Amino acid sequence: MGYKTRISEFKEISNSVERYNETKGNDRNFKTMKEYLHSFDISKQNKKSHEKKSSTNLFKSAFEFLFSSDNKHEKTHYTYFGRTKIRVLQFMLNLLIIKKQREKFMEKKFLHDIDLKKPFVYYPLGVDPEANILITAPLFTNQIEIIRIIAKSLPIGYQLYVKENPSQVNREWRNISEYKEIIDIPNVKLIHPSFSNKKLLENSSLVTTIAGTSGFEAAFYEKHSIVFADTIYTLLPSVHRIREIEKLPNIIRTCLSEKVNSIDLDKFLILLEEETFDFDLRGFNEKILTHFFNDGQLIDREISEKTMIEFLTDNEKDIEKLSLEYLEKLNLNKNEK
Repeated sequence: MGYKTRISEFKEISNSVERYNETKGNDRNFKTMKEYLHSFDISKQNKKSHEKKSSTNLFKSAFEFLFSSDNKHEKTHYTYFGRTKIRVLQFMLNLLIIKKQREKFMEKKFLHDIDLKKPFVYYPLGVDPEANILITAPLFTNQIEIIRIIAKSLPIGYQLYVKENPSQVNREWRNISEYKEIIDIPNVKLIHPSFSNKKLLENSSLVTTIAGTSGFEAAFYEKHSIVFADTIYTLLPSVHRIREIEKLPNIIRTCLSEKVNSIDLDKFLILLEEETFDFDLRGFNEKILTHFFNDGQLIDREISEKTMIEFLTDNEKDIEKLSLEYLEKLNLNKNEK
């Protein structure tokens, strides 16, 4: 959920099962809850974040690195070994070329228009590499193999629609060979990242994801979801956690035959509202990158006391709010212990 932040010692909600069972819903229907979700639309927040990045800052950072930086880290930090200015420049230029080649392939081979009336199961690709998969689901890091298994497990008449994650652009997309491998899997359609996630959720029969937020969003569209790791939302009865992969075909059939209960989602939202507060953490991090690091394009920079004081002064209200929330959480944990 965009513009919401949660401070916790653990990924899971504390005493979640007991609290969930004791919670009474607010009688919200799916339409009301969907409007609530869209008011905190994380995809719009992500899109806004990508649009802010300036090519001017990229060239400015490159100029500063090449002509102003002494690049001493190459001699003092082992992780910088071999990172000469020329090698870094060559590497970044090569990445730009690779990105353009991949985008050209995506425009040509990915589907921009699909038949939403045919029955399909939706699998949104997770960003790779990223902690959400590598740490949360270490046994399910091969997404191509997961796609293959799901496609084989579908009932006759269903197709698997796989959509590339728009945030994968931060990794210069995936290797073209990986995209070709997905396209070649029988009964699988690979969809362009620009296609509406909302339309896919609305028209799908079931959502599958390793540990992404689409499994949570599916409930708002009255769809069951299947996940391959424990997440904060696996508490929902409409979310099915896979532990034995050979049971996947039967779980898919069960999900397709059951309906989502609005009361279940309503109760979980109450729990989530208790755990979170209004704070744009992504926006705050972007302010840090913009103020100190040229939109994150150049991390190795000296930060003067004057620059730091300017940032702390300009963002005093945000920092104070975050500090108070941390203190409240620390005191709450202390009292519970």
